[in-house]
Amino acid sequence: RPDLAVANDTSGTISVLLNCCVSDNFVPIAQSQMLSVTQDTTAAITLSAFDAADHGSLTYTVNSPAHGTLNGTPPNLAYRPALHYFGPDSFTFKVDDGEADSTPATVSITVVRVNHAPVADASATVTRVISPNNRDASVVLDASRSGDVDNDLLQVTWFIDGASTISATGRVAFSTLPIAAYDVLLRVDDGEASDTNRITLRVITAADATDELIRHVQAANLKHPHSLLSQLSVARRAFEGGNFDLGARHLQLFHKELRALMAKGDVDPATVAPLLSEAQAIIAAMGDAQDSQPKFTACKCEKDGHVRVQFSGATGRTYLIEASTDFKSWLPVGVGTERGEGEFEFEETGSPLPCRFYRIITR
Repeated sequence: RPDLAVANDTSGTISVLLNCCVSDNFVPIAQSQMLSVTQDTTAAITLSAFDAADHGSLTYTVNSPAHGTLNGTPPNLAYRPALHYFGPDSFTFKVDDGEADSTPATVSITVVRVNHAPVADASATVTRVISPNNRDASVVLDASRSGDVDNDLLQVTWFIDGASTISATGRVAFSTLPIAAYDVLLRVDDGEASDTNRITLRVITAADATDELIRHVQAANLKHPHSLLSQLSVARRAFEGGNFDLGARHLQLFHKELRALMAKGDVDPATVAPLLSEAQAIIAAMGDAQDSQPKFTACKCEKDGHVRVQFSGATGRTYLIEASTDFKSWLPVGVGTERGEGEFEFEETGSPLPCRFYRIITR
């Protein structure tokens, strides 16, 4: 603060003594900069600032970026963009030398996109298919659990038993296969990268399926299983002889008898449930499943962007899920998975479409 002294002597002269202390502090300077960082990686950033006059210590005030996070202690920071984000980002900072703030500086960041390889997943495919005619069966190849975090359009191809040429195409594909075991390869390609997934699929006769059911009933250690096993033995012989209606009727009798035992408390419901499902699957393959119109029971949008559709239908049936954005063009997107007796579920992973309609097709 300046000091001011005034004196008046007898000569009429006024004397003024002014002492001024002029500060030598300069306003510090924060420097802007530009940098690039690869998508989903971390970049080191050193903030640049200086105080021209006194070179004293500086205090940093840093604002957060809109599309990422900062860690560390200024001036040495680490920037990481939000998961899968690419594009422009920035943040500002200023410095203070104890007497003055700098003008804010901007760190401009370009997050450079990189392609993420897609993920092939054929696990939604039913891998045990029962022939209705002892010759072949229609198989649904389901790649609905495959995905791409970039939401790139995927080319989906299927190769059966090491075929060098494509056996089928599409997220959901259909193929009629003779009775045998097959090695199935799924390949998904986003134009820059690809991924594969391999599954083993069996097409079996109704007699083979009934044989498996007989072994499971025997392993369940049920009390007095003789009547149940008798019904299954008759069904197996009928299927072997090509009498599919007779075989289905005896499976229905098995189904009814087992349910009666469960109602009386003679068997454990947890043990019986898979046996009932097995029997119903064989009946459904013969075309004798109970006629039940499928009905939507729930449709949920998950936080991760997945859509979960739940519906009821006939046990053992195959239900194809189709999607549309305009009620005109419908595309198959997957197959319902039976979670409980007559209760089905389908999950579509991360569709970027703002509005999507679903319908159920009985196969």
